Amino acid sequence: MAPVTMKSATPSDNVDGHGRVKRFSKRSRTGCRTCRARRIKCDETPGQCTNCTSTKRICEGYEVCRIPPARGPRTAKASAASVCIQNPSLATLQRDISSRVQWKVTSDESRCLSFFQYRSVPQLVAFFDSPVWQRLILQLCYNEPAVFHAVVALGAVNQGHESARRRLAHNPRPAHRKTLQSQEEWYLFALEQSGRSFALLNKRRMSEDPYLQTVILVCCLLFVMCELLHRNIATAITHVQSGLRILNALKIERHVCGLNLTGPSAFDELVVESFLSLQGSSVFFGTREPLPVDQSFVFTQPYGVYLGDCTDGTGAGAGSCFSSLQQARKVLSPLQHTLWLFVAKCMHADDAERAAMYTALENQQHLLLTYFTRFLHVFDAFCLSTYGTTTFESACSRGLSGAEVNTAERRARRGAELTRLSVLSSILSVKNALLGAAQAQPPQYTAESIGVLDAAENAMRNVKADMHGDSPTLTPQSEIVPALFLAALRCPDIGVGCRAITAAREWGAEEGFLSASMCADILEEALRMRLQRGFEGAGEVLEGVSFDVRGDGRVTARILYDVHGEEKEHVVVLERNEALVADLLAIDGSRDWPCVRALGLLDHVL
Repeated sequence: MAPVTMKSATPSDNVDGHGRVKRFSKRSRTGCRTCRARRIKCDETPGQCTNCTSTKRICEGYEVCRIPPARGPRTAKASAASVCIQNPSLATLQRDISSRVQWKVTSDESRCLSFFQYRSVPQLVAFFDSPVWQRLILQLCYNEPAVFHAVVALGAVNQGHESARRRLAHNPRPAHRKTLQSQEEWYLFALEQSGRSFALLNKRRMSEDPYLQTVILVCCLLFVMCELLHRNIATAITHVQSGLRILNALKIERHVCGLNLTGPSAFDELVVESFLSLQGSSVFFGTREPLPVDQSFVFTQPYGVYLGDCTDGTGAGAGSCFSSLQQARKVLSPLQHTLWLFVAKCMHADDAERAAMYTALENQQHLLLTYFTRFLHVFDAFCLSTYGTTTFESACSRGLSGAEVNTAERRARRGAELTRLSVLSSILSVKNALLGAAQAQPPQYTAESIGVLDAAENAMRNVKADMHGDSPTLTPQSEIVPALFLAALRCPDIGVGCRAITAAREWGAEEGFLSASMCADILEEALRMRLQRGFEGAGEVLEGVSFDVRGDGRVTARILYDVHGEEKEHVVVLERNEALVADLLAIDGSRDWPCVRALGLLDHVL
């Protein structure tokens, strides 16, 4: 096939049919939304343009914010080609969206919508398939303008975040100010899109449309993810609580057959489950009055019978097994949601409050530990029979072709591995839940901490391998980050802390309300405090640690630790991380975070 070449314009190319020379100029990036969507030049009359009023069209006004112009090759669609090939139904749905949007769309909105489809969605489902993100939101996007603008907002924030991360990775210092300015442009555009979504929802607030409730909840989810990606924790909490207030008014109950709902579609239960998942990680950062749906199901109803009934009928004993990964995750879901609320309650309480509730909390701790242990026993049997492993250290083809292993089975294995990691970290979390704020983890749990850390690092490698070496930017589920944090926070083995910090920085993802980079900073600050006490002779003797005192008085700690027979080194300067302090002070309510209070990260700030 002959190569295609581009010829430059000649004088004859620029002459129209009447012999007049065409004048080409750079396309204007200003103008009202209506003219830009129609791709005609706007006269930009203040208020409403003459183009619209003279043709009796509604002038939608002028956008205050625009996103940076596109530069370089457009790779969004290409980057998701493999996702579309692997999931033809999703590819078809995405093509339909571009052609079926029933209102005028500007070029900026098209760019952000395309980015959401081809980049954001694959990252949002990096851990587990989700009909909410892969189907419901994409379907609503071209039928509901409020959802459309919320999707565009998330696509804009995500694109700005990835653009900034790439620029800082290549040239961190000189590009920092320009990068922040560019990221702010994306966020301001996203705020304007969110405002349009809010306005459309407010217009319909008195409507009796049975689907309006689902539309509002979906928009809430999108707003939450927007703010989390921009690290506006307090605003994200506000959106979560708005959604929870709607759900609380519905008097939702969980039964053995599922959630008791009276919504207009089966998707409603999936939306509720999405909120319950976000609620789990948000309760550590300010969410008040969470839905007690799963607590009552686990603590006051026979969850143990439910766990047994969901196996092959023999109960949760030897030989029983789940029939599918989806069934296993459905059984785990209420237990996982209950765990988050239980741990948050324990962490928010001070020592006196914890002592007053100790008997009740201890009973709940014992029940949770029993259920998680039984679940792990059954789930391991399922993994062995289905995947031939419980460690997932290497892919097993089980007789499938390479292409099949890399698509359906690899994704299923990834989900199973992350599910097992979640259970392992949950068991460790339950065991540590009733420890005092300054109390270290008992030494006999160190082996479990190392096991959780090993599993988390292995899951990181497998997820990144499936994503061509990248970590997801944002996921609604919190799986790897909490495992790293829980494994290290109270563990007496200083090497576990060093490994977790390194892994979290390498991972870099935003998992729900848990940021890998912020968790790494908090873990390192906790490690610094421990090293400071050791240097001053006020703490325990730390093996493998040496201190260097410079001429200016600065102290550096060098930590040597072992990772499966290989010696590693971690260096910590014994100075407070003022950047972390500034980040925390910029977040409303951060003083009340359990980890901030327990470590005294802001005690020195008045």
